[in-house]
This record gives sequence, C-alpha cells and structure tokens, in this order.
Amino acid sequence: MKSYEQVKNELIELNRSLSWRKIAKLDKYEGLEPGTLCAIAKGREPVDIHIRTKLDLPAYLPTPVCPVCGIVHVKKCPHGKTNHKPKKIQDMSIKELLWSLENRREI
Repeated sequence: MKSYEQVKNELIELNRSLSWRKIAKLDKYEGLEPGTLCAIAKGREPVDIHIRTKLDLPAYLPTPVCPVCGIVHVKKCPHGKTNHKPKKIQDMSIKELLWSLENRREI
C-alpha cells in the first residue's frame, strides 16, 4: 500500500517530463483519466474505490453515522451518556427526533 502523498509526489515527478495524457497511457495508470491524475497531483484525494485500488491506495469503507450527533465517531459518542429513552417527544433533542423520524424508530 502506498500513501496518498507518495502517489501525489510520483505524479508530480512524472509530469515534469510527460503530459497528463501520456502519463494516463502508461501501464501503471491505464484506465484513469488525465484530468483525474492532474487533480490528484494538485491535492484532491480520490474517493472512488476503483481509482484508489488502481493507485494502490487503501480503500475507504462506509461507516455508520451516530444517531444522536449525526456524525461518524472514532470512539464512543460523547453525547451517548444520556442514553435513556425519552418518555415524551418534547424531551427528545432535535437531532434525535429527526433521526427517529428518518429511520422510523418507534417513540
């Protein structure tokens, strides 16, 4: 596996002597668009799984979002300490109520 910075620096070095179209025709980068390679060299990290595997970068996997905060946590939710089930809708936070409505959770 390579890091994004390694791939970026490699593309910048290749671009000093070759155009993006010629780089895209190399066996190593075959199937990737010249504009994509240019964007990667300018600092845009690819998200597409196919591009990442072609460049030997680690793949991103979908991660569940916290129902209370609406963001992805690396560790436990800091707001998860109050995990009691509210008795009334009025006792729920707006984020928790919105999540409940979107995911059809019984109240």
